[in-house]
Amino acid sequence: MATLETSPSGQNAGDLTLNAQRLTLTDGAAIATATFGEGNAGDLTLSVRQLSVGNGSAIVTATFGKGDGGTLTIKDSKLIEVIGTSPDGSFSSGIRADSVGAGKAGTLNIETGQLIVGQGGEVNVSAQGTSNAGEVNINARSIFLDRGTIRATSTSGGGGDINLRVSDIALLRNGSQISTRAGNQPSDRGNGGNMNINAQFVVAVPKENSDIIANAFAGRGGNINITAQGIFGLQLNNTKQPIPVSEITASSQLGIDGTITINSPDVDPSRGLTELPSNFTDSSNQIAAGCPADKGNRFSVTGRGGIRIIPVNICADAPFGKIRAIYPKPNSYPNPPPRHNQVKVTYKR
Repeated sequence: MATLETSPSGQNAGDLTLNAQRLTLTDGAAIATATFGEGNAGDLTLSVRQLSVGNGSAIVTATFGKGDGGTLTIKDSKLIEVIGTSPDGSFSSGIRADSVGAGKAGTLNIETGQLIVGQGGEVNVSAQGTSNAGEVNINARSIFLDRGTIRATSTSGGGGDINLRVSDIALLRNGSQISTRAGNQPSDRGNGGNMNINAQFVVAVPKENSDIIANAFAGRGGNINITAQGIFGLQLNNTKQPIPVSEITASSQLGIDGTITINSPDVDPSRGLTELPSNFTDSSNQIAAGCPADKGNRFSVTGRGGIRIIPVNICADAPFGKIRAIYPKPNSYPNPPPRHNQVKVTYKR
């Protein structure tokens, strides 16, 4: 295990900046800024093209006292992978902003081409004390969760906010979650956090129980706003109980439910998939008949280079040419002569 950290207890922690083409953390390694007293945790900034966090490793900004957590920023990235847990399963691989004391959890800002979170990995801001959770802001081309979690949750305070801007697809598989849940028991009065998802497509497999959640226990449920061209495999759940399929829910166990707003042209996830027509198109009336061969029309090609020996080959020595009309000789047909001109192609050498 290796640790790189700034963590004073009585004053603000220092900032930490790392620049790299590729950064891999494994076997419990950690990069962290933290505070244990009244001072705030420092900011942590990573500029890295490819980042891999695995086997229970973590990148963290945290507060264990009255001070607030810092801001964790990952930018200029092409690929970020957060995969797996420690060998005994006690620690998830993660990119986190945590609060264990009275201070507010920090903020996560992530910009990447592709974000992959799987096999128990997580990207989260959490408040395990009395404070509110922080905020998660992700700007990516695609997000793929496979038994992975993006969350901004709290125990007693309010849930944090999650803002996702995805230019392509956000895909949830195998029990993955995007959650701004608040509270676990009746004394927990925090409100669920708000969630804004702007993506081309939001997709889940219905039977895999992957969820988008902004729930609360005693406080008000959070608000979920999704803007997408298509939403597939997720069912709106307006009850206060979880259902064993992939769902979108913003309820409160004891308080007022939150709101779910879907901004998507011609898409209602509660309707399910549209049934395609079962009859086939009759192609006989879709193709125009060709000109009859016995009506006097003719097209002639003379000279070299007119037809390829093999269809995929290019005629290397095809000469340039011009096209002119050849009219029938007078008196060669009964009056009036029929109009069935031929076309002759002559070539210049």
